[in-house]
Amino acid sequence: MHQITVSIKNLKDLRGILSNDEVLTHSERSQSILAMVYTAYIDKSLLESISQIILGFSAKVTLVGATTTGEIDNGKTITRSTTITLLFLEATSVVPITIKSELGDEEEMAMSLRHQVLKISPKAVMLLTTPLSSDVSVLIQNFTKESFAFEVFGGGAGDYAHECTLLLSGTEVFTSGVVAICFIGSSFQLKKHTFVGWSPMSKEMTATRAQGNTLFTIDDKPAFDIYTKYLNIKDDSEFFANAIGFPLLTKTKGDYLAKVPVSVGSDGSLAFISSVREGETFRLGFFNPEIIKSNLQDIKSSLNAFTPEAIFLFTCGCRRFALADDIQLETQYLADIAPVSGFYTIGEFCDIQGEVPQMNLAFIAVGMKESITFKPHKALPERKKKISSDKFLTSHMTVVGRLLYFINVLNEELEQQAITDGLTHLYNRRHFDAIFSATIRIAKRHNKLLCFLMMDVDYFKQYNDYYGHQAGDKALIKVAHCLKKNAQRADDYCFRLGGEEFGVLYKAENKDHALSFANMLRKSIENMHIEHEKSEISSFITVSIGLACKETNTISNESDYYKEADDLLYQAKKSGRNRVKIN
Repeated sequence: MHQITVSIKNLKDLRGILSNDEVLTHSERSQSILAMVYTAYIDKSLLESISQIILGFSAKVTLVGATTTGEIDNGKTITRSTTITLLFLEATSVVPITIKSELGDEEEMAMSLRHQVLKISPKAVMLLTTPLSSDVSVLIQNFTKESFAFEVFGGGAGDYAHECTLLLSGTEVFTSGVVAICFIGSSFQLKKHTFVGWSPMSKEMTATRAQGNTLFTIDDKPAFDIYTKYLNIKDDSEFFANAIGFPLLTKTKGDYLAKVPVSVGSDGSLAFISSVREGETFRLGFFNPEIIKSNLQDIKSSLNAFTPEAIFLFTCGCRRFALADDIQLETQYLADIAPVSGFYTIGEFCDIQGEVPQMNLAFIAVGMKESITFKPHKALPERKKKISSDKFLTSHMTVVGRLLYFINVLNEELEQQAITDGLTHLYNRRHFDAIFSATIRIAKRHNKLLCFLMMDVDYFKQYNDYYGHQAGDKALIKVAHCLKKNAQRADDYCFRLGGEEFGVLYKAENKDHALSFANMLRKSIENMHIEHEKSEISSFITVSIGLACKETNTISNESDYYKEADDLLYQAKKSGRNRVKIN
């Protein structure tokens, strides 16, 4: 494997490159040649002319390309240019799959793409997409929704004006669709790395209303409010440029995925290039140079050990805008390991533990080689410190990184204190009020059976009077611990509503399951054998429970639902205590 990347100003430059000795020598030795054209220019005729010249060079060539928001020439970030990368493969075949589509055809396109890829059984698939004219989230989700044995990476075509993108495959140039480049060969190997490098800086927030790529409300308020309230970002022509530095960060697979809003709707909604799920939680993020530096060092160490013969970079165009001149530090960092090529994207792809999320703001490095024999690691040159120019290493940026860390930790502590009961460490009544209506609303859209139980410790006043308030507090702590221990599903929420009164919010398949769960909690509390000599029904502490279960489409409002559970609790106490009353 051998990679050559050059930037060209005109077609004459291209013809000259294809006729030089290095290119001709490697062309003769290769089994196949992957030619990649990355250009800033939304110019169909230019791509067609380039296609004609490159395809005429050799029958071994597979030609693909995309428009960009920035180009990478041997590790150097350049702009407003066209780069040509020639990847000479000695023992690997390259098969392109091209599917043109219209908006709305993404599921069908994904199924067709998956069918064709599985027939080929490749080692890896590189995807080029058109995010401005198709729903790439739907495409990727359906393409990878079943298990797959190949590796996936790639990016979305870009446009400096964010208006139109083009893909190139062979002689075809088109505005909407996907190109999949399949690598086939037993000696082909690759190693992928990805990171974002932004840190969370706000409290955790929840998407309370979302559909497709549009986020309507965050914590039941217009989504755009977080940008005006916390960052003073206006809904004007500069919104996207200002929001780039402050994406929404979602925790997944041990790392963060970033989503950058591209526009604001008239209703205060935010539009993204990737999908947003209702119930998804996230925080506002901010560029953290310490994390970027650490990730780049880890990637360089790993790729150096892998000894690649070529490195592809897919890096979000938003990074170039946010990091400005410092972006060169990222793209050039790996250039002394192997030749580096790539482009700045609108959305990136990289499989992570069997999933392929559509990324935003990501940096993806893909090292490739064909050699199966041992190659010694390169001794990396020791870099001279450039205190004045290397902003990743200046004390100022270190302070910024640590300050962000401090703010994040402080936010987490304050947020936890605000929603947690100080005695039992369950969620408090304030947090219950905040999420009760939101949980009902989200569950309504999926028509689930929602269950809310209210629980009261039987004869607790008598317990306090006899054993003392300190013993009473200890008893409440034990009851809370029992609830947390037994209600651990993702959709289970436990609260201390006040005094000796607790609440549990959960979902169930049917009323029988809901009642069984409530009785299990009741019995578990009695089986702790907390002595209660003043109880009139047991030798131990017991609880009475009112359980309201409803199909969410029948819940008129949360106040009535709460009152129904409260009334059922009253019935449970009136009819003898230590029992569950269900609606």
